Amino acid sequence: MIRPGEIRKGSGQIEFALSTIPGHLSTGLRPKSPRPAAPASAVRELAFSANQVLVVLISAISLTGLFIWAIVRLWLFEH
Repeated sequence: MIRPGEIRKGSGQIEFALSTIPGHLSTGLRPKSPRPAAPASAVRELAFSANQVLVVLISAISLTGLFIWAIVRLWLFEH
C-alpha cells in the first residue's frame, strides 16, 4: 500500500490492484447515497394549512358543479 508522502522511483506510474480496496466486491463500487436513510421509527405525515384545505374543497365543489351542469345540459338539450 502506498502511504502519503511516500516517494517511489520509477516512471511516475503507480501500481494499482483492486484487491487492495477493502470490501470492493461487497459494495460493487457504488457511490454513497447523498442523503442519509430515514430511521425506521420516523413517522411520515402531511401538514396542510387551513387555507390549502379550503382551496381544495372549493375547487372540488366547483368542478363537481361544472360536471353535473354539463351532464344535465347534455341530457336535456341533446335528446
